[in-house]
Amino acid sequence: MTVNLDKETVERIKAFKEIMDKGRFANGAQVTEVYNRVFGTRLASTNCASCIRKRIDTMYNQVRKLEQQDGKGD
Repeated sequence: MTVNLDKETVERIKAFKEIMDKGRFANGAQVTEVYNRVFGTRLASTNCASCIRKRIDTMYNQVRKLEQQDGKGD
Protein backbone atom coordinates (compact mmCIF):
# COMPACT_ATOMS: atom_id res chain seq x y z
CA MET A 1 0.00 0.00 0.00
CA THR A 2 1.38 3.36 -1.01
CA VAL A 3 1.06 6.07 1.60
CA ASN A 4 1.29 9.76 0.72
CA LEU A 5 2.24 11.88 3.73
CA ASP A 6 3.53 15.40 3.25
CA LYS A 7 4.13 17.83 6.11
CA GLU A 8 0.74 19.56 5.74
CA THR A 9 -1.11 16.24 5.69
CA VAL A 10 0.72 15.04 8.79
CA GLU A 11 -0.31 18.21 10.62
CA ARG A 12 -3.96 17.73 9.60
CA ILE A 13 -3.90 14.11 10.78
CA LYS A 14 -2.44 15.18 14.13
CA ALA A 15 -5.17 17.83 14.42
CA PHE A 16 -7.86 15.20 13.74
CA LYS A 17 -6.30 12.96 16.40
CA GLU A 18 -6.23 15.82 18.92
CA ILE A 19 -9.91 16.59 18.28
CA MET A 20 -10.79 12.92 18.69
CA ASP A 21 -8.72 12.58 21.87
CA LYS A 22 -10.67 15.48 23.39
CA GLY A 23 -13.90 13.54 22.87
CA ARG A 24 -15.07 15.69 19.99
CA PHE A 25 -15.97 14.73 16.46
CA ALA A 26 -13.77 15.62 13.51
CA ASN A 27 -15.54 16.52 10.27
CA GLY A 28 -16.20 13.21 8.50
CA ALA A 29 -15.91 14.70 5.01
CA GLN A 30 -12.54 16.29 5.80
CA VAL A 31 -11.23 13.11 7.44
CA THR A 32 -12.33 11.03 4.45
CA GLU A 33 -10.82 13.48 1.95
CA VAL A 34 -7.44 13.26 3.70
CA TYR A 35 -7.74 9.48 4.13
CA ASN A 36 -8.44 9.00 0.42
CA ARG A 37 -5.48 11.20 -0.50
CA VAL A 38 -3.13 9.41 1.92
CA PHE A 39 -4.08 5.88 0.90
CA GLY A 40 -5.20 6.44 -2.69
CA THR A 41 -8.68 5.12 -1.97
CA ARG A 42 -12.13 6.34 -2.95
CA LEU A 43 -14.14 5.86 0.23
CA ALA A 44 -17.39 7.76 0.65
CA SER A 45 -17.73 10.35 3.38
CA THR A 46 -19.46 9.19 6.54
CA ASN A 47 -20.96 10.53 9.75
CA CYS A 48 -20.38 7.19 11.52
CA ALA A 49 -18.30 8.09 14.60
CA SER A 50 -16.59 4.70 14.82
CA CYS A 51 -15.77 4.78 11.09
CA ILE A 52 -14.24 8.25 11.41
CA ARG A 53 -12.30 7.13 14.49
CA LYS A 54 -10.95 4.11 12.60
CA ARG A 55 -9.85 6.29 9.67
CA ILE A 56 -8.10 8.74 11.98
CA ASP A 57 -6.40 5.91 13.90
CA THR A 58 -5.24 4.28 10.67
CA MET A 59 -3.75 7.53 9.38
CA TYR A 60 -2.20 8.39 12.75
CA ASN A 61 -0.55 4.97 12.91
CA GLN A 62 1.06 5.67 9.53
CA VAL A 63 2.31 9.03 10.84
CA ARG A 64 3.84 7.30 13.87
CA LYS A 65 5.54 4.72 11.65
CA LEU A 66 6.99 7.51 9.51
CA GLU A 67 8.22 9.41 12.56
CA GLN A 68 9.82 6.28 14.01
CA GLN A 69 11.61 5.65 10.71
CA ASP A 70 12.86 9.23 10.77
CA GLY A 71 13.93 8.92 14.41
CA LYS A 72 11.31 11.39 15.61
CA GLY A 73 9.09 8.93 17.47
CA ASP A 74 8.48 8.85 21.22
